[in-house]
This record gives sequence, structure tokens and C-alpha cells, in this order.
Amino acid sequence: MSAARIASLGALVCAAAAGMGSSCGRGGAAPELPAPELASLERPVARRIGEASAEVRRAPGSAQAWGRLAAVYDVHGLTGEAIACYQRAAELDPRDWRWPYHLGVAWRTSDEARALEHFRRAVQLEPAYVPLQVYLAHGFLIREELGPAEDHARRAVELDPESVNGWLLLGRVALARGESEAALEGFERALRLAPGEPAVHRQMAQLRRSLGDEPAAAEHERRAGEGGGGAGIDMAALPDPVRDEIGWREGVSHFWRRARAGELERRGQGEAAIREWQEAVAEDPGSLPALLELARLLAAAQRFAEAEGLIRRALEIEPGSAAALAQLGGVLALQGRIDESIEAYEAALRVDPRSVEAHNNLGGLLAQAGRLEEAIERLRASSEALPESVDVHYNLGAVLKEAGRLDEARRVLERTLELDPSHAMARSLFGTVLAIGGSFGDAAREFELALRANPDDARVQRDLGRALWRAGRRAEALGALRSARRHLADDPGIANELAWQLATCPEDSLRDGREALEIARGLCEGTATPNPQHLDTLAAALAETGAFEEAAAAERRAVAIVEAGRREAEAAGDLEHARSRARLVEQLLARLRLYEAGEPYREGP
Repeated sequence: MSAARIASLGALVCAAAAGMGSSCGRGGAAPELPAPELASLERPVARRIGEASAEVRRAPGSAQAWGRLAAVYDVHGLTGEAIACYQRAAELDPRDWRWPYHLGVAWRTSDEARALEHFRRAVQLEPAYVPLQVYLAHGFLIREELGPAEDHARRAVELDPESVNGWLLLGRVALARGESEAALEGFERALRLAPGEPAVHRQMAQLRRSLGDEPAAAEHERRAGEGGGGAGIDMAALPDPVRDEIGWREGVSHFWRRARAGELERRGQGEAAIREWQEAVAEDPGSLPALLELARLLAAAQRFAEAEGLIRRALEIEPGSAAALAQLGGVLALQGRIDESIEAYEAALRVDPRSVEAHNNLGGLLAQAGRLEEAIERLRASSEALPESVDVHYNLGAVLKEAGRLDEARRVLERTLELDPSHAMARSLFGTVLAIGGSFGDAAREFELALRANPDDARVQRDLGRALWRAGRRAEALGALRSARRHLADDPGIANELAWQLATCPEDSLRDGREALEIARGLCEGTATPNPQHLDTLAAALAETGAFEEAAAAERRAVAIVEAGRREAEAAGDLEHARSRARLVEQLLARLRLYEAGEPYREGP
């Protein structure tokens, strides 16, 4: 609601209520209804107001009709009109507690005293509704009437022992009285029920500071800031089925469509969320936001062709829409149409060069296309525009790593982890950068930290196993690889890594040639052209079990495959790949000579 609307609320309501009162009393005369400016409203909202107003004209003596019209105004932010209609519903049916309750909620933002008056009337009719008790406790607390505030807060927790606001308000009443222990008890109960609730942390910070515990106060302030909501909000989120029901039933604006679709998505009801926006598009086919929201949901359901069609419809309506162009880029990328996606994002940035998200996504796409320096330029611009963005820094670090700029990648990832120490992907990538640079012990530490956040991540377990192996902590390395294989049994890379370590470990107590051979044979059997790395591991396992002739034969096959690849790369002019293959051939031939001499291969010193 705008400031202007709040400022004029009292005059608007009084005028509307007076007008309705004078007309409705003249037997059969048409009631005077609020007359907001409908042209500025979303088309579905204006239509719903028209429908509800028609109901009132058909049944001017119906409290339900007036209440329904009030609800339509209420959920779409037309608070003054809602109050006038709720007031008429309350006059027609003074026994229904909902009308004074809705009036109280509507008045809270502009006149707490008037809100409290309506809540007191409502609680006489319905004393068992928890949000009503909470609002009363809060209203009396603001007036510093601590006795009634405590009474209503206690009633709230009696009705619902898990009422976060009930316990929070009891704590606040105690704090206002200087009763620190009672305040702490209330706040702690609230915190156990809602550990991430900013309002509770703010109150705990105030209490801890009053007790001289500045470190604890600072920590609660930090937690409050993480939860958002603004420093002026002094109540926790309040579940309110009665209010939620009218929003769910009457809300037809984009705000309500988005809220309902989001709730349906959280419940795993993706198709129902799609239908929500399909209805919005049917009601207003020219609505750009509705078309783009529906396209987003369809893309999430992998219905890419439908999503793309809707976005292109949106671009016909508004060809210069940066949002639609960027969304088109995303949908094209999901279909693997990278070049087209890049074009769409570049078009979006020509319209809105400040779009950090478009720069970020374009940077990722350029990296996929192998245009690493362009990608770095885009992502660096995004990181400078959004210095606190974890995702942008992470993406920049990933591309710098791919470009081989390891020192820069390391610095960027260190900043990423300063911003979010629990970012598991950044931890893992940082570990990879450290491992490439030869800091295997430090890399292992980063992988271990990443696994604290996601202990079942088999890829990170594998990387940990590799780092530990290179750091000389071989028993731990085998443990990490066994854990990785349990979580991702079908991954050939993890299986090969484990078999290699079992076959070549320099520590006699850790080697197990038979297990290594079983794993390696499983990797190589049934393939016309086995992976040369798998053949290399098979050869090492065979040599460890004393089958040197078979080991040599397997190694010769590996050499032949890699040598063929070297020749193909050389013929294609890919000299770097050819040199890489040549180095690998030298390593394989060195192991082949060992097997021909009847000796097994041992990794490292």
C-alpha cells in the first residue's frame, strides 16, 4: 500500500461507510459501494472486484456478500475500501467474529488503537483463535499495558504450545518488567520452535546486551540479519488460516498467483502450479509477467518447446523486454542451444546493460562455448557489481580454474568462502584448485569441509581420496574411496581409482590385489575397446597377484590404444593433445617393462 493511501485511510473509510449507511437504510435503494480507480489495476483484479460488487448489489443485506467484497479489496491492497466493506458486514451480522477480526488486521498498519478495539470485540465472539490472542497481546504490549498483554500471550500458548509469537511476547513482557530470567525462558522457547526467526534473535540480542553479554548479542544480531525481514519487524511469521484462506480464495493478482504457485511447488505439485499461471494467461493473454512465469514453470518441468513459445509471445508483445530476452536465453541453454542462448543474453544486455544476472549467465555460457576470456570478463564485471554475491564469485572462480589461472581462481574462491563458509561447491572447487597446485594436504582439508555440508557427495569423496593419496595418507584415502563407491557404485572413475590404489599402494598392509583385480576386470570386460586407464589398472592388479604375462598383455593393449590416439591427434594438428598422449605412452611403457621383468608397480616412494 502506498504512503498516500495510508495517510488518507481514515477519511476514506468514514466517507465510504457514511455513504453506504445512508443508502442501505432506504428500503431497496441500491447500496453505495467504494469506487476505486480500476483502470490502474491488473485486469483479473478489476474483474474480480466487479463480480463481488455485483453480488452486493444483488443482495445488499447479505453480510457474506459484503464480506466477500471486503476480502477481494483486502487481499489486493485496497485497504480503505476493504475496511468500509468489512464494517458493513459487521453491522449486518454482529455475531460473526471474522468481520471485527479482519477489521483489526486491516487497521493495524495505520491505527493500532482502533485495531485493538476491533480485536477486543472479536475475541468476545471467538476466544480460541490463536492469532487473535497474539494480536491482542501485541497491541496491549505497545500500549505498555503489560497485564493484559501477558494474559493474552499466555492464552495463546495455552491454546497452542508451539506458538512462536506467544512465547516471544511472554518474553517481551518479562523484559519490559526487568525480569531477565523469565524473558530468557520465553525467548529460548521461541528460538527452539523457530531457530531462524529474525524477530526472536533481535529480542535475544537486546536481552543479552542488557545482561552485558556483548558477544552473544552480536551473534544474535548477525543471525537476525541473515534471516532478513527488516529491523522494524518485532513479530515472528504468524500462521493465520483465516487470513490465508481469503488470500488463497480471492487473490488473483500476480502477487497471489506467484505465492500460490510457489506454495504448490514447495508441496511438489508442479502441474498445479502450472495450471495456476495458465489461468492467469487465459484471463489476460497480453500479460507479460504471466507469460514469463508460466514459461519459467514449464521450463522447470522440461517442457522447453512450450516455454520457448510463451517467451516468444511475450517478445511479440514487448520486443525490447530484457527480462523476456534473458529468460529466452535460459530456456535455449537448457536445450543445449548455446550459441542461440548467447545471442539472446547479449540482446538482453543491449537493452539493460546493468543486468548482473544476465552478465553472470552469459559468462557461464561463454565458458561452455570455450570462450573463457570473454566469460571471465563478463563474470568479473558481475562480481564487481555484486561484491557480496556468492554465486557470481563462485562462477568466476570456476572459469578462472578452467582457464588455468589458478592464483586468481584461488583468490576469488577465498572471497567466496568468506561470504559463505558453508558453500560446499566452493569448498570442493577450492580443494581442486589447491590439488592442481600441489597442496594436497590443504586440498584434503577443503574436501573434508565440503563433506560436512553434504556427507554423501560421492564426487567429493573421490576427490578427497585422491588428495589424501597424494598427501601420503593412504589408509584414509582408501576409506574415502570406499565410501564414494558405496554412494555411487556405478561410477567407473571411482571404481578405477579404488582398484588402482589397492593394486599399487606402497604400504603392504593396505594392498589387496585380489579385490583390485575383481574391480578392474569388471571395468574392462564386455567392451570392444576398453578405456586405457582401466587396462592400466587391470595390468597393475594382475601384476600384484603375480600374473605378469597377463599384466604385460593388458598394458600392451593400453599402449596401443593411447598410441593410436596420439597419431590421430597429430594428424588433426592437435599438437597439445598429441604431446599429452605421448607422455602417457612413456608412463605405460615404463610399467610394461616392470611387468615383463616380473615386478609389480608401486605408486610413489
